[in-house]
Amino acid sequence: MKKRISILAISILVAFFAMSQPLTTAEYHSLLMWVGGNTNTTMDKLDWTQSKLGAGGMLGVGYQWQKKLFAINTGLEISFQHRSLSISDAEVSQTMLDTERMPFLYRGWIKDRTDNMNMLDINIPLLAGVQGKAAYFLAGLKLSINGYTWCQQSALFSTDGLYDRFYDPLVNMPNHGFHDYQPTSTNHSGWLGAELMASAEVGILIPTKKENTKIRLGLFADYGLYQYNVRISNQQGDMLETDWSNFLRLQLNHAYLSSEGAKAIINNLNLGLKLTIQMQYGGHYPCLICRWNHRKFN
Repeated sequence: MKKRISILAISILVAFFAMSQPLTTAEYHSLLMWVGGNTNTTMDKLDWTQSKLGAGGMLGVGYQWQKKLFAINTGLEISFQHRSLSISDAEVSQTMLDTERMPFLYRGWIKDRTDNMNMLDINIPLLAGVQGKAAYFLAGLKLSINGYTWCQQSALFSTDGLYDRFYDPLVNMPNHGFHDYQPTSTNHSGWLGAELMASAEVGILIPTKKENTKIRLGLFADYGLYQYNVRISNQQGDMLETDWSNFLRLQLNHAYLSSEGAKAIINNLNLGLKLTIQMQYGGHYPCLICRWNHRKFN
């Protein structure tokens, strides 16, 4: 199996470099503008979370320097990512006193919980690779700085009260704070820090009517290598708090922002499609004849 994968990878590289023949020996400068869309997932080592497929998009502007086949890209990119986690069912409890000062155990069950995170990031890519007449490949690093993050946690929550003097727990008594499964949600926002990602992009070049303008259509992948974050929290993921009516209510903290999950190492993965407009605005040629030949025949 590994041998077949190696043969396939070598075949793809040979075909790619056959397409990536240099235009000339000139030095080019280009303005880049791109838009992209992707799906995403998150990997962690927590046994009580399961990542769902999310989605995102990006807009960017940048610069490319190229000589022969070799090209370097950099720029500024604004990215929006929606990430989602499924959380295992859980139980919470707390000892309380009722209005008659009688002690009882307040119990709650949480199910069908989903933690959503909407992230607005500013990315700075630095990519290097090859670009020819028909294809290109770029790889490198991308620094992602979180601009703002909105979190929402939603679940179904059921409660009852367990008294020593009663054989059965008290249920379905909303005026005492006991109810069957009901929707509950919590929202908050914050800043998560920065992330260093490995990035790669491969695709084709589509010619246009304008000689100095090309369209690149490619597949890209971003994988989080390291996070410098402020996710450390002293708050639990599931918290019971007293509300204005002296009943308990459930407060949900995002899994990665809770005391149980804040120190977990997480790796974000984005896979998507990117459309780039490349506008060449300058080139350096070794002589006037070369420049004349380039304009006449290319």
